[in-house]
Amino acid sequence: MTTRTFANALFGFGRTALDLLYPRQCQMCGGTLRCVAFSFLCDDCFADAPRLEPPYCSICAMPFHGIIGPDFRCPNCGQIRLHFDRAMAVMRFQGVVRRAIHSLKYGHQGYWARVLQSWLLEGVDPLLNRSEADVVLPVPLHPVRERERGFNQAWFLADALARSWKIPAHRRVLTRVRQTETQTHLDREERMANLRGAFAVRRPAVVAGRRVLLMDDVLTTGSTASECARILREAGARSVLVLTLARG
Repeated sequence: MTTRTFANALFGFGRTALDLLYPRQCQMCGGTLRCVAFSFLCDDCFADAPRLEPPYCSICAMPFHGIIGPDFRCPNCGQIRLHFDRAMAVMRFQGVVRRAIHSLKYGHQGYWARVLQSWLLEGVDPLLNRSEADVVLPVPLHPVRERERGFNQAWFLADALARSWKIPAHRRVLTRVRQTETQTHLDREERMANLRGAFAVRRPAVVAGRRVLLMDDVLTTGSTASECARILREAGARSVLVLTLARG
């Protein structure tokens, strides 16, 4: 028996023993037989997560039913100026995707980060050519909020993509300098007013003349991403694309 074969056998034995003590069970459907990639989510629930399929707006990625033309601008972005070039999303913010994001952000269940990263890396290639981005930045949390939560979920996504694509990612270049009211119950105008002056670029040289890929977990109205893009353009960014895991 080779060293690798022995190591694989030992790993398999250890996982079997662990499964006996802590049986695998999908937190979505309760199944136990197909929890292979993740002990807490079965392969079927992972694969059946709602992808964002066309048709959707070419600017803000809002999904629509029926047929739309290539130059269609949806009501979400047709009446306002958005400061990013375009936004893209891999999934719909529904079902297991919503559960995973909420469990990570509000339930402090950090193991869901691997699921979000896997969905992102599996679905990003049809949306974006890696040659379109020079640097990856996460939408920042205010330091107080990040300390309370213990992490920034946008950084989990930005870091995973940057490592996969072998392009630089910077965690503290774009910063949130003012703590804002939660956006959940605000309409678009209130969101935009709430965000004014909330962001700053700490190191403009990182973004000056470069194509920035801005990343977050969920895109809803696009207000946060647009305000971040405005600040990045003021700092000299050549272009700003937005990529989120999910579209609300």
